[in-house]
Amino acid sequence: MLFPLFLRRFWQIGQWVFILIMETAAVYFFTQASLVRALVTVVLGNIVIILATMAVIFLINFIRYHWQLRISRPYSRVKKDPSQAEEILADFNTRRAEGKARPEEMVLASSIYTLQGRGEEAEQMALEARWMLTRQIVWTRRSAREKRLCDLIMYALTDARLLQGKYTQVALDLREFIPYAERPNYVTVIITFAFFLAGDHENARAALTYVRPSKRNDLKLLLPPHFQVMLAYIRYKLLGIDPRRELKKHHKGLHLWEESAARNAALPYGVQIGEIVEEIKTLMAEPAQQ
Repeated sequence: MLFPLFLRRFWQIGQWVFILIMETAAVYFFTQASLVRALVTVVLGNIVIILATMAVIFLINFIRYHWQLRISRPYSRVKKDPSQAEEILADFNTRRAEGKARPEEMVLASSIYTLQGRGEEAEQMALEARWMLTRQIVWTRRSAREKRLCDLIMYALTDARLLQGKYTQVALDLREFIPYAERPNYVTVIITFAFFLAGDHENARAALTYVRPSKRNDLKLLLPPHFQVMLAYIRYKLLGIDPRRELKKHHKGLHLWEESAARNAALPYGVQIGEIVEEIKTLMAEPAQQ
């Protein structure tokens, strides 16, 4: 493995040197400057370009971060203090009635309705948000911001439908969305989860074959801890793979499932999650096989 890696690095360095030589030659030819001066000009020019590119990337990430806060901050407030939900929803519904609601506001409303166990209303908000983006012809040809928003809409729609027990519909819709997903590995795990809840173990096993190991530095492969817990459990139930090492490794993710089960205890979905949580706790209490 080290030798191919060395070759790739050598090839990359060779490309950079070649580009530097060609740029220097162009400056030398067109400006009639000395070779040293041409080389210095090219190096300084490349440094300026690199710094400018870094500044643009920083600005884009800064804007994206603050855009995401428009959804995450109110949602976090509602999770901490559910009494704030009605005020936020009232403001949203006023803007919606005036035709001023934006897709990200609809995602926020959908998420709040999901927290309240109002699956049908949550689904309606997510569908309206998706319709707005489809109308703008950005569902498949998207900027980075719109790509992220499309993912958030699908997650909101997924949560709303899971709440209503529409497990198979969730899995089938997400199958179609995978080519456009920012985090395809995560979506594949959700598909597996939905088929598993539906009792469709054949399709759940098939989906499992496409799941790849999570990597922290690769967004396409990254899995959040609570779904790493669920993935280990599903592999245990469907494939007989001992889950205890993985469960203990990602144990902090279990609390999100506990919260979901408690919040939705009156719904069949909440009952299912509650039963899974109890079984996971039992497994975690047992020593892992060496």
